[in-house]
Amino acid sequence: MRISSYDSAQGLLKLFQGNQTVADFAIDFRIRAQQSEWNMAAQCDAFLNGLADYVKDELVSHDLPTTLDGLVELATHTDLRIQARRREKLQKPVRQQSPQHPRRTMFHCTRLFRET
Repeated sequence: MRISSYDSAQGLLKLFQGNQTVADFAIDFRIRAQQSEWNMAAQCDAFLNGLADYVKDELVSHDLPTTLDGLVELATHTDLRIQARRREKLQKPVRQQSPQHPRRTMFHCTRLFRET
């Protein structure tokens, strides 16, 4: 059964990454985007809108590609790096900090300077 262009477009606006990976989200998104007949800029905007906040937060520091393929590739790569870092954090044992000497505050240092 073929979905109408209007229904596909409405579906794009309601499609969100949620708990799935960017790669899985991109598969669902591309299917609807192809049927929507939207132009590339509109597809890119809708894809960005549907991404999870943690991915959007990381993409802020990048120049965004102008094609959906480029955007999907960048977002997928970013998601993989974030997931790898999360796994790394979970595997590291908690380190106990060694006792440190009390830090001297600016006020303390200024007071010492005036006393001499």
